[in-house]
Amino acid sequence: EDLEGFRSLFLRVYLGVPLAVFAIFSINHEPKLNWAGPAFLIALPFFADLLRQGRSATPAQSFVYKTWFPTLTFLLVAYAGLFLYIRYGVPFGGYFKGSQRFVGWHDLGRQLGELASAKQGSETTRTVLVGMDKHFIASEIGYYTPYWKSGAAPLPVDALAGRNIFEMNALMWEQWTPANLSGATLLLVARSKSDLEKDIVGTFVSSQDPIQEISVSSRSKKVGTYYYRWAYNYKPRPQ
Repeated sequence: EDLEGFRSLFLRVYLGVPLAVFAIFSINHEPKLNWAGPAFLIALPFFADLLRQGRSATPAQSFVYKTWFPTLTFLLVAYAGLFLYIRYGVPFGGYFKGSQRFVGWHDLGRQLGELASAKQGSETTRTVLVGMDKHFIASEIGYYTPYWKSGAAPLPVDALAGRNIFEMNALMWEQWTPANLSGATLLLVARSKSDLEKDIVGTFVSSQDPIQEISVSSRSKKVGTYYYRWAYNYKPRPQ
């Protein structure tokens, strides 16, 4: 009885409390499922114990025992299908809308590297890539884009920035802002045009080119579209 009480208290404290925090946070924010992963790890030993007790246990334990094999089979098939989709797309077709968030980064990085290389070759000013969402684009292009000065990836920290340089939230990129950006030429990259049309950007640069599209593909199948525009002569706010 004391052991059962301890188990119940342990689950409430180490599983229930973290999940409650994530649930409250999700009311006004968009959470990531993997953030709750450590909390679910706490439950694994208890599920293992339910499987060990088997059919002779309580109705709830018996239910877990009866359904674990079908559940595991379903998950294995689902994950296999997901990985095959990411790699090859739909058989005899392409990718669903929105897949560019997960697929096609090599192609996007190659195209951005070529754009930056051509611009760097025609100008003497410094060129910096800027992801215009909170963090995702900057993180991915930093890994996949070949550096126009060396042809190798990932990009050095002084060639990449987040949108925090325009006083917008960029999470951890606020701690990784390159030094001495004054006068730099910026290649702004986004998944939607609206991210490139924010008025505040114009207050930091002298001029901007029209928005253009980049069509991204994987294994010759179109994945989706990104948008970019050039911004010139970045002027940081006085500190």
